[in-house]
Amino acid sequence: MVGTGQRLRKRTQPRSDRFDLIGFLPPDARHSFEQSVFQRHYASGQGIYDKGDDDAEMFRVVSGEVRLTHLLDDGRELFHTLYRPGDCFGMLSLLDRKPRAQRAEAVGATEVQVLNQRGFDTLRRDHRAFDEALMLLLAGDIRGLIERVNSAKLEGLESRVARCILRYARDTEEGERVANLSQAALAAIAGASRQSVNKVLRDFQSDDLIAIRYAAIVIRDGRGLERRTNPV
Repeated sequence: MVGTGQRLRKRTQPRSDRFDLIGFLPPDARHSFEQSVFQRHYASGQGIYDKGDDDAEMFRVVSGEVRLTHLLDDGRELFHTLYRPGDCFGMLSLLDRKPRAQRAEAVGATEVQVLNQRGFDTLRRDHRAFDEALMLLLAGDIRGLIERVNSAKLEGLESRVARCILRYARDTEEGERVANLSQAALAAIAGASRQSVNKVLRDFQSDDLIAIRYAAIVIRDGRGLERRTNPV
């Protein structure tokens, strides 16, 4: 008999980097998930939830993007991560029944699948694979957090900017590799001033590693950009 862990390794992997629940589910659990969710649309900049909210829903991005941030008392905003189509988020509050710890906001017109507490609990009860998928999602989130903490403490700004561009880049239909990030967003992710990040981007552009467009960065030399990162 094949163990559950072995079955998980043989399944199709997620379409997104770490956060796609669907990629970890067998067909029966995937069908149950699709039957349990409903669609919701958000305009660009619209909040999906705020820190302290006690709603009980998790989400899967269908189109558009969602950024997770934390607002400090002095008005500064800390960037946590950017979720893209296929990514799931918000499940922590369904697990521990505690208020939201961050703000989730739509970036561009965004469509999500929504799973409420009742559907969440039913899937956990009826499908062992759903619980296992949740653990894998949380493990991916924790690994990402460890990477960001290590990066912030050990890497120089040039390395952090290069790593962020590579992390958020996606292949386009035109055959380009593009990170759809504004320079302000990139500065927030890298934990530096916009002016400092702009200087690094200009240096990368001068070396023909990237091309800068409106709210986007095109990677021209991926290997060259990787060489600008330091191990953490």
